[in-house]
Amino acid sequence: MNHIVLALILSCPTPKLINKTKWAWNDNDREIYNSALNGCVTRYKDSVCLKKFFKIGERDYYVLCGAKE
Repeated sequence: MNHIVLALILSCPTPKLINKTKWAWNDNDREIYNSALNGCVTRYKDSVCLKKFFKIGERDYYVLCGAKE
């Protein structure tokens, strides 16, 4: 991860983690969450912050990216 991406991620507020399943958070969830943090920055010029990270199935996720506040 380059320094610009890291600086953008660190300038964002802490995302909300929402588990809509019966399964507890696990290492796979953390890996996908970290990927989503980077994904917002690299994919969306005006929505660089991961706002919400939803666990909607055992290995299914939904993310909401948005602008810095």
